[in-house]
Amino acid sequence: MAEASRSSAANARREARASLAEPSRPFTPANSSRSLFHNSGSISGNVGGGLTATLRNVAVSGSSRKQFVSTSCVEELCALLRAAPHHAELCLNVSRVLAKLSLHEDVRQRLDAREEHLDALLQALALHSQDRPLLIRLCFILGNLSAAHPPNREAIARLALPRLLGLLESHAEELLARTSRGHAASVHERSMGAQASAHHDAAAGGARDDASTRELAAGVDPAAADARDGATNREGPGGGRGDLLDVLVKLVRLIAHLAISPHIGERIATAPASLALLRLLQGTRMAGDDELHLNVVSAVTNLSYYLVDGSVLLRSHETLCMALVPALTFPNAEGQVEAARALGNLSRLPEARHTICRVRVHEALLLLLDHSSSHVAEAACGALINLAADPPMRAALIEVGGAAKLAGLLLYLLSSAPPVPVDEAAAAEAIASDVGAALLAAKTLCNLCCGVSVNPLDTTLTCELRARLVEPRPAAWRFAADSAPLLAEWPQAASLLLELVGRLPTADDGANGAFGEEGAFADEGDEYEAALVDEYEMLPVR
Repeated sequence: MAEASRSSAANARREARASLAEPSRPFTPANSSRSLFHNSGSISGNVGGGLTATLRNVAVSGSSRKQFVSTSCVEELCALLRAAPHHAELCLNVSRVLAKLSLHEDVRQRLDAREEHLDALLQALALHSQDRPLLIRLCFILGNLSAAHPPNREAIARLALPRLLGLLESHAEELLARTSRGHAASVHERSMGAQASAHHDAAAGGARDDASTRELAAGVDPAAADARDGATNREGPGGGRGDLLDVLVKLVRLIAHLAISPHIGERIATAPASLALLRLLQGTRMAGDDELHLNVVSAVTNLSYYLVDGSVLLRSHETLCMALVPALTFPNAEGQVEAARALGNLSRLPEARHTICRVRVHEALLLLLDHSSSHVAEAACGALINLAADPPMRAALIEVGGAAKLAGLLLYLLSSAPPVPVDEAAAAEAIASDVGAALLAAKTLCNLCCGVSVNPLDTTLTCELRARLVEPRPAAWRFAADSAPLLAEWPQAASLLLELVGRLPTADDGANGAFGEEGAFADEGDEYEAALVDEYEMLPVR
């Protein structure tokens, strides 16, 4: 049987090579796909698989992509998918080609042009949702198509959202169960090893006092730092966990993109299945499953944006706050930004603001103000501004030196142009983040100065800040063309902050400070409204 199978495969490869070598029909992506399409009713699995695999290899080449587009090969592949939806191998190889090609805008435009192309992909998803290699590619393609195209989000949600949420629940449950079993097995192995070592040491007249023995004696799981290995290493090469992780990475990314559209996002936010995201957030780590963890945080950010009755994640805001801390403190700028944005969304809820300060997450947010990336600092300010507008939380921020941290960030951003990336697009993005961080830091300081009788800044910081605020804005800001609304707000924010710090006495100057009369009191009406995080635009997951 094995010999016959090898012979059949060899014959198929020869057929494929022969069809590509016909002198009257030079090989092009279009010729190959049309040949498959016209014979889709009778083509053998091996020949179809061989030809579509060849197309996939060609698709990797950037120079070939234009030929795929110009010869309508993209459309032919979708037609092939539609004509032979039950042909698993054919669907897999077509999806491999489209996964490569759909990374490019010109190909996405072709796929967006006709609803039937998306319908073919969704039909394949419905038929092969238990085929993980195929599911991975289909979710990746759909994620690419839904990142910036609302009509595609509508169609995917209409035809496949319940299925996608069901897949999220089942795959999350399986991954967490595998991880739990892996941890248990690892602890058991280490425990048995420690016992064997103890017997050996006792026989030798002494006991080992190494770290593993001490941790086990104290009930600590020394395998907790190896969260990712678990089942995979014990199940042989691949073990299934790799495919399981890949499915969740692509699936969560797709769900995050669908949530960008408000009514779809609200629908997902109130679905019980979205609680699987919280469980994944608790059960994975940036240090081990970084891509999945980052995508989960991004999905949580998008879903927590919607203040809708019945939101599963907002109902679990206390657990969610705690689960976001690892991403907030792990040295990965993208993860820190997303975690801070999620906390910014949560900080619009009074009860969540209390939780953030009670479990000292506000201190972690303040630490991010020293980050080398102003994008990270800007995201942190998006949460801090809402805390600073709430009197009890304002006091908590001032108590841990929040005002000085914010003033330090603002002085840095106003004093000299921070290092700018060489790439022009990256430079423009960095400058826009500088503007956004400076504006939010100024607004947050305004909120901290409201409703207090003493300036939360010392005399030195106050003098430095006043000197900077009266100077023209940094010259580099003129290149932030996309930040025109923020630039328009800057004069008002700077003027209000100048007024507030000018009329409040500083603590180290006594009651009759140099910048205010005795008993000076900043009016609560001067504060910036909370929930400025609403201004954040939800972004596709990369």
